This record gives sequence, C-alpha cells and structure tokens, in this order.
Amino acid sequence: MNKPFIRESKQNNIEISTNDKDLVELSGYHAYLPYEEEDIFFANEKRYTVVDTNFNHSSGLDALTVQNYDTGKYTIVFVGSADDTDWTKTNPKLLSDLENDQMNAARDYFDEMDEKYNISSICGNSLGGATTNAVAILHPEVKAVTINPALLPDGLMDPNKEYLNITNYFSKYDPLTLDETALKLDQRIPGKQYSINNGLPLMDLLASNHKGYYESEEGKPFYEIGVKGQPGYGRIFLDADNHVVTSIWTGIPLYGGNTERIKINKENLDQLVDALDNNVLDRLTRAQYYMGNSVAIVKNESQNFSMRVTKLQNVFEDLFENLVGNVMFTGITSTGSR
Repeated sequence: MNKPFIRESKQNNIEISTNDKDLVELSGYHAYLPYEEEDIFFANEKRYTVVDTNFNHSSGLDALTVQNYDTGKYTIVFVGSADDTDWTKTNPKLLSDLENDQMNAARDYFDEMDEKYNISSICGNSLGGATTNAVAILHPEVKAVTINPALLPDGLMDPNKEYLNITNYFSKYDPLTLDETALKLDQRIPGKQYSINNGLPLMDLLASNHKGYYESEEGKPFYEIGVKGQPGYGRIFLDADNHVVTSIWTGIPLYGGNTERIKINKENLDQLVDALDNNVLDRLTRAQYYMGNSVAIVKNESQNFSMRVTKLQNVFEDLFENLVGNVMFTGITSTGSR
C-alpha cells in the first residue's frame, strides 16, 4: 500500500502534530465510524488517512491505524465495545476484571503495526481505553491518551509507577468513571487523570457522555434543548476535545504543575494572535451563545412569575375546599368567609 503523501506545511510543528485534543477526538468519535483502509478524514482540521484496520478479530478486538497527513506519524486507535449503549449490561462488565484476550491481541496488533510504521501514539475510549493502557504500560516511549477508560485487570500494572506517557480524561457526567472514582477503583487506571467539564446530566445521554461525543440519528453533532421559537431553545455541543485545555505555544495540557517559560518574541506573539482569532474566539462565541439562552430563560420565568403564583394559589384553594370532605367548608377560601 502506498503511504499518503506528506506535504510541507507552513504551520509550526505544534499545530500540525497529533496532540491530546486530536487523540481524544480519535478515541471517542472517529473510532466508532465505519472507516476502511485508505479512507481520509479530518480531526481538528488535521487530515488523517486510514492505513490499516483490524475488525472482527476472534478476541473481539477492533482497532485501526491512521497517519497524520502533515507529520507522517502513525497512531493506533483502539475501539470501545460495540454494546456501550446498553449500560445495564456494559457498565458492570467494565468495572470488573476484563478478560486478557483483547489486551493480548492489542499488544500483538501494536507490535505488528509498530514494526511496519513505527507507531508514535495510541488512544481509545471505554474498553478501547483499557486496551490502550494495557499496551502503553509496556511501551513508555509511546504517547497514550484515553477518554473514560475501563479498568485494567487487577495486578496488571505496577501501582508504584507513574506511567508518564499515559493521560486519561474523565468526562464530568460519564457513568463509568464516576463509578470507578466512587468505588476507589481508579487506582487501576495508570498514568495521569484529568477531569473535563463535558456532557449533560441526562439519562438519554449516557452513551454520549461516555464516548464524549453526541451524534443524533439525523447526524447532528449537537443536542437540542427546549422548543424551537421559545425562550431557552438552543444547541449544546458534546465535543470532548474542546474541553481539553492546552497551551497555545506548546500544545501541552494545562492542568497544574510546572509549565515551560514562553519567550516574548514576534513568532510567539503571532501564535497568540492566531489562537485568539480562532480557538479562543470560537470558545467565547459559544459561551456567549449559552449565556444568552440562560438569560432568555431567566427573563421568561421572571415575566411568568405572577401568573405561576396565581395559578398555584387557585390550585391550593381548590384542593383545600374539595379535600376537607365537609360541605360547611365550601367557599371557605373566599374573601369574607368566616
């Protein structure tokens, strides 16, 4: 198979490299799309080509290998379990000691792809996150990123090791990681763990909260709330990668700890201006949109307050008169009644 052409980009290496935001999007969104070899897609405006697929493996492992068009580097994406939408069956399974078959198959697949392409990074969501971590603990030279990963089998990882090559992102409303943290089982997830403010506290969004992304039956990437034409109607985007905060200059996630000192020069200031024109402005525009909807809801509820109070009074009076059960109380709530 011919490798995709690697173009010369005028962008700096940070902008074109496969970073945490890209790996989160690959894990929670692209992993679940029916890609075939040589398919081309975009993640955060970066072009990727599918160079290998490994579906319907006897162990149950699903995975694909993709190449970053700008850098030429390769990433393995481990796919989560197919029945993640059925949380009555899947969630308890993901909280238990998973079988090693898929993890052994994942290690074999990594070795095969690494020998062929020299893999730079791996990623996955849910069960795919667990297989990602199972491979990453054996390969500290490879960058690994997961979103809402399942647990590793007990005893598979060394609890005294830091595993600095692994980063795990937990969505705020993900049922799996909420359970893992509550049961103090998150110690069986190697590497760094960061919480991101992604998702909505709604029962019909359990699967979307877990994957980090929402896609309706119509293919819309946003969740609609309210009634169109009425106050509070709007669209909420569940795109986990946009909740991963990274440095404008280094692309490294900003979640505490020491950061690299940035020199004040024309190149770095140009990067700042470009980020403000694009990413930061987009986020502020979306925040303003959400705030505008919130203000509209508050104003509408305020205008209807007197009507709601009157309605409540009428309901109470009707209940009081009819539930007492004695005709002498009829009309007792009327003005002037003894």
